[in-house]
Amino acid sequence: MPRVRYDWKGFHAELKRTVVEQLDCIELLHQRGNPSAKPAKPGTCWAHCPAPDHPDNHPSCLVHTDRFYCFACEAKGDIFELLGLLFELPASASFSDKVKAGLEALGVDYEEEKQRFIELERARHARPSSSPSSPEDTPAPTYRAPQGTPAPRP
Repeated sequence: MPRVRYDWKGFHAELKRTVVEQLDCIELLHQRGNPSAKPAKPGTCWAHCPAPDHPDNHPSCLVHTDRFYCFACEAKGDIFELLGLLFELPASASFSDKVKAGLEALGVDYEEEKQRFIELERARHARPSSSPSSPEDTPAPTYRAPQGTPAPRP
């Protein structure tokens, strides 16, 4: 049996897309227990800064659905930077660690998804590459990340 070459780049891109499309910074703050998030304009809110080295007594962080910025300590970033701060990942955490934190926030198990991806890739490579002549010969489906559901607020 030929060696299966997995499309890991496609797998991780699909997981990243899932996090970006299904999580937003405001909802993530609420989910992770930032009680200070107060609505500002539509799609924004003021919250205590999520940076661990900034003891924020008054909400000084403007949070949009896709990014945040603290006017006091100048902490800023996108959903992945916020995930790193809220899940208390070390500064040296990889992008993959932040994506895994996002999946956790969505209630998606990374290891289960990885196993599902491997099984789909094996099935796809086990099929003959000739044109399908029957439903059994149709190519196996490619991996699509699940539609997660955010965990309930604490």
